Amino acid sequence: MKKALFLLSAVLLIAVMAIPVLAEFPLEDFTIPDTGVHFAFNGDAKDEFGNVTGELVGDPTFVEGRDGTANGAVYLDDDTQYIFIGKYVDAESYTAIFWCKVEDNNEHVFLCSSMLGSIRIIHDDGVHVGSTINGVVDNISDYEAPRDEWVMLAFVYADENMDIYANGEYATSLSGALPLPFTLIGNEAAEQKGWQKYPFLTLDDAWFYGRAFSADEVKAMYTETGGTAAASSGGDINDGAVEVRGEYRFYEEQPEIKGECLVDVNSDMDEISGYRGEIGTDLFNLSSGGNGYCVKRDTCVWYDFEAPADGTYLFMIDYIARTGAERGVDWALDDPDGTNRHFIDLWETDVNGYVVSTFETTKGPHSFYVYAPTDMDDSTLKSCDTYWVYVYYIPDGLAAALPVVETPTAPEGYPASGESGSIMIGKVIGNETGWDGTEASGAASAFDGKAATFFDPLGVGDGFCGMEYDEPYILEKVAILSRSGWLDRFAGATIEGSNDGEEWEELWCSDDVAPSETEYNIVTEFENNYGYKMYRYVNYTNHGDVAEVEFYGKPGTAERPAKEEEPAPAEEPKAEEPTAQEVVEQAADAVGEAVGEVAENVSEAAQDAAEAVSEAASDAAKKAGCGSFIGGGLIVLVTVLGSAWIAKRH
Repeated sequence: MKKALFLLSAVLLIAVMAIPVLAEFPLEDFTIPDTGVHFAFNGDAKDEFGNVTGELVGDPTFVEGRDGTANGAVYLDDDTQYIFIGKYVDAESYTAIFWCKVEDNNEHVFLCSSMLGSIRIIHDDGVHVGSTINGVVDNISDYEAPRDEWVMLAFVYADENMDIYANGEYATSLSGALPLPFTLIGNEAAEQKGWQKYPFLTLDDAWFYGRAFSADEVKAMYTETGGTAAASSGGDINDGAVEVRGEYRFYEEQPEIKGECLVDVNSDMDEISGYRGEIGTDLFNLSSGGNGYCVKRDTCVWYDFEAPADGTYLFMIDYIARTGAERGVDWALDDPDGTNRHFIDLWETDVNGYVVSTFETTKGPHSFYVYAPTDMDDSTLKSCDTYWVYVYYIPDGLAAALPVVETPTAPEGYPASGESGSIMIGKVIGNETGWDGTEASGAASAFDGKAATFFDPLGVGDGFCGMEYDEPYILEKVAILSRSGWLDRFAGATIEGSNDGEEWEELWCSDDVAPSETEYNIVTEFENNYGYKMYRYVNYTNHGDVAEVEFYGKPGTAERPAKEEEPAPAEEPKAEEPTAQEVVEQAADAVGEAVGEVAENVSEAAQDAAEAVSEAASDAAKKAGCGSFIGGGLIVLVTVLGSAWIAKRH
């Protein structure tokens, strides 16, 4: 027995010695500080807090970041490229967050990895996000990250469970014990497991924390770092965009782009470089002088241009996408077959709207294609009317190319209440001048931080003071200081919200007078608090003087509860319908009654006639001397004849 065990051990030793030895990376123990670790990838791989410096391996390139910052993101497109961190983190819980964009790829793509496991934006199935615990399990989730589009992925690990969030919203969960993979970022390496691939991955920011975030913290991270909820006015770039959806920025008015204009082409057939589709069948000129076109199925137009250098380029499409109609457009670069098209779900507008985005390309000749959208029904005729297409070279990035809209700033000393929370600073709206016709009593005086100044409306319910914001806000608190000497005018004070300045909803109303000349009235409970771009103070009961108003809140909206449908009124019980036999019997009874009445009337008439004849006969008989005999005979005769006539009528 001992001899057999010895021989088996020898065989196993030889087998192990025959396995190729991988040179593992040297790792240092590391504890993530309370601040966390943040790689912004703005031209380097340094932690913004100075705790760690990553090593760029394989010469990855830096490209424009998601906010338009030049060299604000790192792009990995080779199997030798990764970012070496080289740390071992022994944490029972952690949070790893990535702003990332992956191209359409059927290979696995790593976000971070170690000898113990990895987190992947694309797992081995070539589709879904997942993780691997080396030697134990490949966890493939049911969530698929978007392709060619920025997304914030958060991985929150605790108690051998990993919750995955996409753009601040919970997506799915994976189970299993996985220590934080903090050796490499962006790829694998031959020195580790040798599973590296061509990732075609762009990373803008990556954060690592030594604790598990709550769902609210993940949502806040998303909004605070440029997510759509915080970026409906343009994210980190305040350029007047009415909405931002991923990489696409939408405008109601044409933005003035700073860059070298390479394409400025009307979609008239005389100006475009080329088209595919039969004019009048699949490709339609509009009636307005031939400007613009409407496409369906696989038709397209394209615009040729000469790129002056490698770098970032901007395109802008002037369009109409009618409210309520199917709308959208596809675009592509150097793609005549339409195999790599990008769909834009256009912002609704019945007048001209503008969509802006960017692409990277190389120096030389190129063609910009506009297609009928692949995500639309083939029968859709008016999916998008495109009027003008622009292409710009923007060497300094998107942020430098877009216009700058001044952000409203609060006057010095405002807010003055001393309340905690996020003050909402916007554009003052309401009456520019007040009751005395001067600006000193206008709406701005309620937002200047001075207790001695005040807004004085024109009359009861006539005038208001408020603020307008570039995006909807949820109210968390309002601080109100009444005008000194007029505390009774606080009764009826009302806070309202609106998104269009026309329809206003009441969130709060005061039933009482103000309790103090110097203390702010703090309101924290509201109705209809669904998120609005405008808030105002108004009074429909008293002359609504007010010294100061402060709005506190956070960007976002809340879902309105579904309206309960009123129950339909109960139907009154219906009388039972008679049977056919009953109908016949009722009809017969009615006829019998009618005939009886006729007979009775006839009989009475006959009796009356008989009596009249009898009287006449009696008189005649008296004169002739034989009245009784003749009169009686006539009565009998008339009665018999009358009865016979009645019988005949029956």
